[in-house]
Amino acid sequence: MVQAQPGGDGVLNGSSSAAPGPAGSSTALRASSSFDIPILQNNLGQEVFVKGVGTHMWQSSGDETSNWTHILKSWGLLNFPRFLMARLSGGLTVLESCPNSWDRYEEDANLAASLGCNGFRLSLEWSRIEPRRGYIDQAAVQRYRDIFASLLRRGMTPNATLHHFTHPQWFDELGGFTKAENIPLFVSYAVKAVQLFGDQCQLWATFNEPTSSSTMGFIFGAYPPGQMLGLQTAGETLLNMLRAHTAAYRAIKALPGGEQHKIGLTHMIIPFSHWPDLGPLTAHSRFAARWLTFWWGYDLMHEYLQSGRFAWCAPSLAQGGSTCSFTVVDGKPPLDWFGVNFYSRPVISPFLTPGRKPWQVISDLGYPIDPQGIHEVLLRCSAYGVPLYVTETGVSINSQRHRQYMIDSYVKEILRAMAEGVDVRGLYYWTLLDNFEWNGGYSIKFGLYEWSPWPWGSDRRKRTAADTLAAFYRELPPTVPSARKFARHADLGYPQRSPAPHSIRWWATNCLLLYFAGL
Repeated sequence: MVQAQPGGDGVLNGSSSAAPGPAGSSTALRASSSFDIPILQNNLGQEVFVKGVGTHMWQSSGDETSNWTHILKSWGLLNFPRFLMARLSGGLTVLESCPNSWDRYEEDANLAASLGCNGFRLSLEWSRIEPRRGYIDQAAVQRYRDIFASLLRRGMTPNATLHHFTHPQWFDELGGFTKAENIPLFVSYAVKAVQLFGDQCQLWATFNEPTSSSTMGFIFGAYPPGQMLGLQTAGETLLNMLRAHTAAYRAIKALPGGEQHKIGLTHMIIPFSHWPDLGPLTAHSRFAARWLTFWWGYDLMHEYLQSGRFAWCAPSLAQGGSTCSFTVVDGKPPLDWFGVNFYSRPVISPFLTPGRKPWQVISDLGYPIDPQGIHEVLLRCSAYGVPLYVTETGVSINSQRHRQYMIDSYVKEILRAMAEGVDVRGLYYWTLLDNFEWNGGYSIKFGLYEWSPWPWGSDRRKRTAADTLAAFYRELPPTVPSARKFARHADLGYPQRSPAPHSIRWWATNCLLLYFAGL
């Protein structure tokens, strides 16, 4: 435990561009101008340091009319092996069994409050609010107002994401974000959401992880619409989402009282590497790591957020190994704050499977626990010159001691970045309770509270790691200036290597004990 001691329209020009460089090749620049930007203040005019959790309504409750519901009903992700095996083995989806946060929101708010949270990140489901084009479901609006009121009563400030991977199926059938002419539909929804809930929520994210939507939806076929190797479409879709952010930002700010709303964007920062490096023998894993890093926008987004330049590339047999499909020069996109989603810096093995370095522990999703990575990423993102929130970080792993190690080490690295001058305003742990983890289904368990889709399984049972996070939240000061001072004088030490996995002997002994206990 810590102890104190855009601008105008883009122009397509088709100019060439070099292949993406190695992850982490850009130098981090720390900007200090953001410290004077107010985002979330208490009654005394002090900037609040957010200690929160994140949730997603569709993942925990499903719905009837979203693109994700449509693709699950049609078994549209069968080309993704993990999802196929889960379905064929009888795995349930969120449409068949779920934690039902839509109806049990009071319980979930109580759980978050018991951890010492003063912030709560949630998704607004466009498909619930506008299930048919032009029709606003007033019952859904009232439910969301009840959810916001429940959070506010418990002293938790909402942070609402307008687009977190899901949108109405009718929007998908119009082409979604693959078509620029659909951007006004999203902007209209964003404005309507602020008009409906703006008296209860002033902290907004337009999009969650737009590069995840474009990469998983159009290159790997693991998210709707399930397209594979649509490299050009992925780039065009990502650009349209970023332009939709700018358009929504300006439209919200133009509303009466719009300046009181603080609007950001969250991005998954996920540089890939390969290990071991055996020269020509691992050229294929080096190639895979380089392009995964590019498609998830490590350097592309870094440049766009600073300059407005968007250069989309695709692998090629040409000299340099890539071709530039298109280059766009927009103005620097407007942001009041930026959300850092960081879990790890994944490692690609020579077999093109998830790997790790010898001292690292692999999570259920195949990436290693990597505390130094979040420190490096926060230093890098300080170049944007706006306040930062860690809007997602967490781990899915069976071992509770590894969950505890992840929380302890990541929080301390966030504090270390703050002590070094990075303007971090808070943290939202992902996630409050186990839910349907997209193409991974219920096999992935990020929750601080356990939940099982089976009738005999757990229902909101606290994990040991939840107490680790709660202890941090109790200890961290409530305001940004005091949190910065705390970080500068805190003991931020922790083991530099993840705890080793249990030995074969440990597993064999415990399997024998379980066997004899069952006789």
